[in-house]
Amino acid sequence: MVEKFSDALAEVRRTNPKFFLADASEFPEAPPPVCADCRDLGFVPADAEGRMKPCVCADRKRQQVFQAALDEIFPIYSTRGFSFETYRPETDSQRAALRLCQDFVEDYPPEKGILLAGGTGLGKTCLLYLALRGALVHTVFNFERFKTTMLFSRIRSTFNSDKPGRETEYDIIRRLVAVDVLVLDDLGVEKAGEWADGILYTILDGRLEKRRPTLASTNLTGETLDQKLGHRLASRKHDLFNVVEMAGADRRVPKSVHNPASP
Repeated sequence: MVEKFSDALAEVRRTNPKFFLADASEFPEAPPPVCADCRDLGFVPADAEGRMKPCVCADRKRQQVFQAALDEIFPIYSTRGFSFETYRPETDSQRAALRLCQDFVEDYPPEKGILLAGGTGLGKTCLLYLALRGALVHTVFNFERFKTTMLFSRIRSTFNSDKPGRETEYDIIRRLVAVDVLVLDDLGVEKAGEWADGILYTILDGRLEKRRPTLASTNLTGETLDQKLGHRLASRKHDLFNVVEMAGADRRVPKSVHNPASP
């Protein structure tokens, strides 16, 4: 029988060498930390009393995650190199829309959201994407994007589901009221009705109370838009949004089509 611990350890080392390293030099060398401030821990001292605060590198990592999520929900714009510099306004209203989206970046969080209205192909959704992307460079926030028709389809899909833990109408509304920034495309395209008007009003009014900005686009303008929004929401439109009605030619159509050469 082995009576000493050192002898027992030596015996185990001899019979099971794979569980032991010969000496400390055999441990793999740890890679150098990426961040010299927190040594990749994510926190740095906040004061002399030992309290900690997030390191700036943690903010950068979160920004990278949020930027990736943004690119995922705006796939067309994220892959084409769009920027405020590449957007070329052709009318005063387009210049106003560009300035408004730039202000969103500079003044985030803003007092109001943005509603860009006007015909197709004016760059409304592109400008809203650029506003979100620019603001994410300076701060971190969560966001969601819906086409309004898809939003109502999503809510309707919850009505006949009896699965345990299923998403409910209330869950969707509560999440969209709480999200830091909500993007709604094609506002007013959904079929008008008391139910749809009520859902949209509940979401946007809740966001107004929480002072959370909403970015929206629509192809409708003036009285046509107000009629589609319904009286209650139309009356609060300017409380919710800075509104720009954009004019101009469809950017998706070649200029030669807008101005064909005379024969």
